[in-house]
Amino acid sequence: MIHQVSIETKKALFNFFKNICIVLLILMFISCLNEKPKANNINSVKSDSIYLINPFDKNGKLNADVLKSILNHYQSLYGVVGRAKKTLTDSTYNIIYYDKETGFWMIDISFNLRKNNQNLFGAKGIIEGDINGDKKKDLIVTVHTEGGGAGGNVWSQDLFTFINNNEKFKLINIIEDSELTGCTSGLYQGNFRAQTIRSGKLIGFSSCYTSEDPRCCPSMEYETTIAFENNKLIYKSKKSINN
Repeated sequence: MIHQVSIETKKALFNFFKNICIVLLILMFISCLNEKPKANNINSVKSDSIYLINPFDKNGKLNADVLKSILNHYQSLYGVVGRAKKTLTDSTYNIIYYDKETGFWMIDISFNLRKNNQNLFGAKGIIEGDINGDKKKDLIVTVHTEGGGAGGNVWSQDLFTFINNNEKFKLINIIEDSELTGCTSGLYQGNFRAQTIRSGKLIGFSSCYTSEDPRCCPSMEYETTIAFENNKLIYKSKKSINN
């Protein structure tokens, strides 16, 4: 009799845990269906930033909606593990992210608030002009970063492209300058410094490395042409400006 009860108990336990497993599998399946794909590169942009035709406030600085679009991007990248310290001047916005646990700095981010100012790399921080051929002024903002998210000895620039769409602007593309240099030689990535929009193209300067150049000192200089195609900036051509 005791043996018979033991078998029945085992059967009941088996069915109980089987049902639990089935429920868990169903929940996991539902969770997978609802999960949104994560962006795996900087070019993936959710284009939900829309604001009025004038991206500048009454004082001639980038308005709050433009700032929000830029700041939200870096918050999504570093805000989970980092604590942001923000410094605002009349012409520059600076954010430094520190690791919440260790306190070590992760990345230093800065960009211009006013037109006609250059950043630390000599890029024009804010550029207006028709980049997509619809005869409306678009906006490109270059953001300078140092640290790479881990406090390393690395630096780069992110270009934010805002397209004027029916008298409203949308953030369409974010891309690192290293993807726009056209550099093909050397041990290190070059850099691109945006300067102006001319005849529907973004014009800037690229610095590229030869195989002998140290990291501090790329020796090959080019004027570089960038196009806007398929909703992103892409490298088109470069010509040497070395003496």
